[in-house]
Amino acid sequence: AQGEAAEADAAERVAEAVARAVRAEQHARAATAARDQALAALATAHRDADRDARIRTELRTERDALREDIRTERAEALRLRQAADADTQRLRAEAAADITRVRAEAAAAVDRIRTETDARLDAERHAATERLAVISEARAEARTRAERAERQADDLAAELRTLRTPTPPGH
Repeated sequence: AQGEAAEADAAERVAEAVARAVRAEQHARAATAARDQALAALATAHRDADRDARIRTELRTERDALREDIRTERAEALRLRQAADADTQRLRAEAAADITRVRAEAAAAVDRIRTETDARLDAERHAATERLAVISEARAEARTRAERAERQADDLAAELRTLRTPTPPGH
C-alpha cells in the first residue's frame, strides 16, 4: 500500500511536472510570439526610422538647395537693381547733357537769328536812309526845277505882257 501511495504521489508529481512543462511551453510559445511580434515591430520601426531619416536628409538637401537658389536670386536681383540704377544715372546724365546741348544750340540759333535780323534791319535802315537821301535830293532837285520853271514862267509871263502891251510908237 505504501508503494501505491508512493506511486500515486509520483504520478501526481509527474502530472504536475507535465502540467508545469505544458504551461512553460505555452508561456515559451507566447513569449516567442511576443518576441517575434516585438522583433517585427522593431524591424518596422527601423525601416520607418530609416525612411524618415532619408526623407529628412532629402528635405534638408532640398531646403539647402532652395536657400542657395534664394541667395542666387537675391544676388541676381541686387545685380539687376544696381545695373538699373547705373542705367538710370547714365540716362539722367545723358538727358541732362542733351538738354544742355539743345539749350546751347537753341541759344546759338537765337543769337544767330538776332544777329541776322539785326544785320537785315541795319541793311534795311541803311537802304531806307539811302532812299530817303535820294528822295530828299530828288525833292530838292524837283523844288529847284519847280522854282526855275516858276521863274521861267514868270519871265515868260512878263515877256508876254510886254509883248501884249502896245509899245508907244517911237520906242
